[in-house]
Amino acid sequence: MEDREIFVEVVERGSFTAAAERLGISTSYVSRRVRALEADLGAQLIARHTRKMVLTEVGERYFGRIRPLLMALDEADAEVSTQTDEPRGTLRVAAPLTFGLAWVQPVLLAFKRRWPEVVIDVSYSDRKVDPLVWDVTIRAGHLEDSSLVARKLAPFQGVLAASPDYLGRRGTPGHPSELPAHDVITYSGLRTLKPWSFRRGDERVELQVSSTFRADNGDAVVQAGIAGLGILNQPDFLVGEPLARGELVRLLPDWTTIDAAIWAITPSRLQPAKVRHFVSMLSERLAPRPWLSPGSTP
Repeated sequence: MEDREIFVEVVERGSFTAAAERLGISTSYVSRRVRALEADLGAQLIARHTRKMVLTEVGERYFGRIRPLLMALDEADAEVSTQTDEPRGTLRVAAPLTFGLAWVQPVLLAFKRRWPEVVIDVSYSDRKVDPLVWDVTIRAGHLEDSSLVARKLAPFQGVLAASPDYLGRRGTPGHPSELPAHDVITYSGLRTLKPWSFRRGDERVELQVSSTFRADNGDAVVQAGIAGLGILNQPDFLVGEPLARGELVRLLPDWTTIDAAIWAITPSRLQPAKVRHFVSMLSERLAPRPWLSPGSTP
């Protein structure tokens, strides 16, 4: 790997340690290669402090110039790779934590079994990542950037639910307007807490809920609901099995809450074989929405 690529990885990851973990090399080696690049250029690119690193003005300009060039080289490689149908190289995938572990991981394992020579590099995190850095980025929700190259894998909807224990103690709401009188569990992984929106035909209701329990992980929200801590509003791919087991009860089923989709985002329309085959496999496995049939696997 060239020193320039290591430098770009450090900047994109925000630290030498994170870049080293991402590249599978030691932090000391990353630091040495960046210093060697600075020595070759005769300029300091990164100001190193005890707790953080900061790009120098020269470093910012250099990063801005070479990143598009390296991306163009990657696209050129991808264009050549599209001439063959045999996946090869490293497949880099980023996916949301809970959805990724439940529904993307099995597909990656099947992909690896089918093409064992491909190296898999996957990140499961609810942090929003730059889709230009990954071969495939999985997102759940609405795509705000229309310029992204994205393929819709499957739709999903929100489910309002609570445990039988909670409903026995607090009663079952018959209309969204009754929710402010209840304990509410919310997902806190979003930048801003969005109001809960409900739709039934032409009727619309929007509520700014005040949670009594919040978590930045979908599984934690569902577990709190099962424990009887309140009412949750989560995607159907998270609550299918608890509903089937009777651990949760669906509420207000004639109202639509979240109505969105799972997307596979790629940096370019020129997709190498590894990306084409993986996205195709994902689409084939997820399009039937297996989470609506508890016990099935993608």
